Parts: sequence; structure tokens; C-alpha cells
Amino acid sequence: ARARLAALDDFAAHGYVAVHECAGPDISGLDDFTELLGTDHPVQVRGYWGQAVRTGEDAAELLAKTGADALGGDLFVDGSIGSHTAALAHPYDDLPDCCGTTYLTEDELTAHVRACTSAGIQAGFHVIGDAATTAAVAAFEAVAAE
Repeated sequence: ARARLAALDDFAAHGYVAVHECAGPDISGLDDFTELLGTDHPVQVRGYWGQAVRTGEDAAELLAKTGADALGGDLFVDGSIGSHTAALAHPYDDLPDCCGTTYLTEDELTAHVRACTSAGIQAGFHVIGDAATTAAVAAFEAVAAE
């Protein structure tokens, strides 16, 4: 609690009036997330919970459970460049047998975007590599076409 207040106080001291918290079951606990969102402070915290859903009903239930504003942020499509887990269309120059890692399929991405759209909330993803970006864009395009 002291660390949360110190961070929010520091943001306020530097002129920030709002921040985003990107959390999810793979990177942080729900208790930490809900405690931050429930902190009484002048700096507004908008919460993004990174967990994929398949239906609008699933999205609404997850929002109610977490108190999140949207389902995205640290919803990982891939990893990072430094660990060679960002999903690339071509192998890494320094690791020629590796194109990275994908954690969600294009079908799962499309289902998530569709579910969030039908629930009237923002969908989003953590996307680093070009192959992961292509998959995420395809998911948004598929739902837009619907």
C-alpha cells in the first residue's frame, strides 16, 4: 500500500493526472490489481486486465470480477526482442533457427476482439514482433468486416 501511494504521489508531483495499469493473471495478482484500482488518490488509474475471452458474456463477467476498464494491455500475443520471444516473420539475425513465440492464435485473437466489441469495451494486446502484429491486425480486420 505504501509503494502504491508513493508511486501515485510521485506521478502527481510530476503533473500526471491519470495512469494506466496493465495487469493480468500471467504477470501480477488480481489482489494487487484491485487494490490499486481501489486506492483513493487524485491520480486516476485506468485498469487493463490481460486475459483473453471468447464471448461478450465472458468479457462482461471478467470485467465485473476484476474491476478492469478494458481487456488488453499485457495480453501477450508474443514476447520481447531481447529474449527472442517476439514473433517475427523471419528468423532472428543472431538466432537463425528462431522466429520467436506466439501465445495466442489468430482465432483466439479474433474471438477476443469480437467478444470485447460485443460487450462494448476496448480490446488490446501486447504485440512486439511483425508476425504477431500481422496476426493482431488480421483479427481486428476480421471483426471490422463482420
